[in-house]
Amino acid sequence: MEIQRSARTYRDGDEEGIFELLKTVYPSVQHDRARWMRWWHWMFKEDPVGPSCIYIIDEQDKIIAHHAYYMFDLKVRDEIVKGCQGRDLMRHPDPKYKGLGKYIFDIGLQQQASKKEVRIIIGFVNETVHLTTISAGYLDVALIRPMIKILNLRRVLETRIKNRGLSKLCAISSGLLLNTMYGSRRPPHIEGLTITQVASFDDRVNGLWSRVSDSHQIMAVRNKPYLNWRYGAPGIDNTIYVAEQGEDIVGYIVLRCEQQNGMKQARIYDIVGQSEQVIHRLVAEAVERSRNEEADYVYCTMLASRAYLRAMRRNGFLSAPFTNSIWFCAYSNAPPVSSAFIQNPQNWFIQLGDTDVY
Repeated sequence: MEIQRSARTYRDGDEEGIFELLKTVYPSVQHDRARWMRWWHWMFKEDPVGPSCIYIIDEQDKIIAHHAYYMFDLKVRDEIVKGCQGRDLMRHPDPKYKGLGKYIFDIGLQQQASKKEVRIIIGFVNETVHLTTISAGYLDVALIRPMIKILNLRRVLETRIKNRGLSKLCAISSGLLLNTMYGSRRPPHIEGLTITQVASFDDRVNGLWSRVSDSHQIMAVRNKPYLNWRYGAPGIDNTIYVAEQGEDIVGYIVLRCEQQNGMKQARIYDIVGQSEQVIHRLVAEAVERSRNEEADYVYCTMLASRAYLRAMRRNGFLSAPFTNSIWFCAYSNAPPVSSAFIQNPQNWFIQLGDTDVY
């Protein structure tokens, strides 16, 4: 009997087959079906910019390959355009399906690039698929190196050095060196500034977006609908702090604490401030809250202006030597925008929350 195999776009109900593929591709992970379904509908159907574009290969009613693109609004120079990002590229691990991952990747990219309304496609990839991504037409923008602020050096070293006595000795000596070279500076006093935890963003964040957007050439539109969707994922506990001065929101930071590789990690997913002083205060607040949560370290990834990088350094952050870097790549579908402009990392504003890490 001839095997029927076809490449197509998403149809209602395909999420059941996608979930089965996910379990097959990642068998060692515990998958809660109900929780995943809630997340999937949030991610791919509730995006305020529009539903995702999902590409599938099926064989006799079984999904064997998948790639999705979610949409977002992107500011490029002084224009708001549509952008999208690929995520969740999967193919069935059976050797007879070898090559289908690359095939569905190419199909999705071709389809997205053919849409006139989609101007830029972005991707965050590891070293394994980096060359494949570039050969498909993406441009390298930057290799993004994570930054960390170590809060419990002894605990961090214990995960690397199994000898407890040696790890304790290293913690003492390294701690002195870190405090000398990367010690935190006192955050600046800002008259009338308060930092408050909130459950969601209100309309005032649109004013913040208007004030900060001109400082960056390429930046995802961070308005109220997008931010409340992005950081309101079901089953995920993000903590939002807003910096207020008078009636205005002048900055915000999104933080999450979770277990990672045997340690408690605090992640900064997004930070925006209308001045370097506000950014410094927000980072200091995140560090203090993380310390109160007994996190072992604070982690962040960003491409941003020097004001953000200085604020991180002044709060004791340093490049993380033992964590994986990620390649940030972009596919330009906007002829007026040159490749040189797209490839200049100084033109971009990227935070961990802009990646496909959820």
